[in-house]
Amino acid sequence: MRGDVISPKGMWGLRGAGGAGVGTRVYLLVDIDGGKKQVARSGIDPEIFKQVALALDPKDNIGLWDEHSAFIASIPLFRREGKQMVAAVAQMRDLHETAARSFEHFTPRGWGVTNIGVPTQKDALEALDQSGEAADVVLAAAIDGTWIDRPINRMKYVYKALYGETHLGTIGGKRWELVRKARALHLDGNYDAAIPLILNTIEGLVADSQEGKLFFTGSDRRMIDMIEPTTLVGMACSLRVLHALYKRGVNETTTECVMSRHGIMHGRVLGYGTQVASAKCWTLYDAVVDILITRQGRVVV
Repeated sequence: MRGDVISPKGMWGLRGAGGAGVGTRVYLLVDIDGGKKQVARSGIDPEIFKQVALALDPKDNIGLWDEHSAFIASIPLFRREGKQMVAAVAQMRDLHETAARSFEHFTPRGWGVTNIGVPTQKDALEALDQSGEAADVVLAAAIDGTWIDRPINRMKYVYKALYGETHLGTIGGKRWELVRKARALHLDGNYDAAIPLILNTIEGLVADSQEGKLFFTGSDRRMIDMIEPTTLVGMACSLRVLHALYKRGVNETTTECVMSRHGIMHGRVLGYGTQVASAKCWTLYDAVVDILITRQGRVVV
């Protein structure tokens, strides 16, 4: 569904970060929960925007605030509050648009963008005007030790829910030890050694926590459920797209970098040892940890 292009003289066409004079954007009519709404700027995939909107704002607070902000701003006593609401709507809308564009352009390139900061996403989207490779470099630079520590530490909650403990000597403890080695290898620039460990961790973590189901499988029967529309990682344009990319088979040996777990682990992809490829694998690991915690019904920051 591409949506219907409409005039910018709508609720978001006349009101926004630039005030009542904003008229340069063209918005799309997207069917969200049975109601057509002007929600996305021309050039953003409306289906992806719909998924982002439902995940980030399932109660449509943006629409509600936008509907009342101009009226409140017109009342002298509440003019400042109304302007603050207008600004808040513009910020939330910008967040949704940035997320939608990132999922549209970066997820098919192998990035799990859910927990990559908005400023980095914006920088990468600007770099995308130059090339996809330039955007990859921007995103890869953000995957540093601090960023990697978050999913590694959150993985403990998955094993704690399973076994009640994650100390050394347990399955969870050994898994944590191995992924910490992958972290050290990545930070040392030893990407060709780090990547197999990351991919190994992803598959083992899923199998441990999902009763033997797998992530990199092409079998619907053995594959974990990756759809959870109320979360960014569980959108149809998120982890499921990454799964389709990484599960691909590679039948001929190549010196190029192909983001295929099969190709890398079975010796068919020889050019995988790059910072960009390793960073992509870390973001995939992060997304998998997210969906597993969601499946356990836990909220862990």
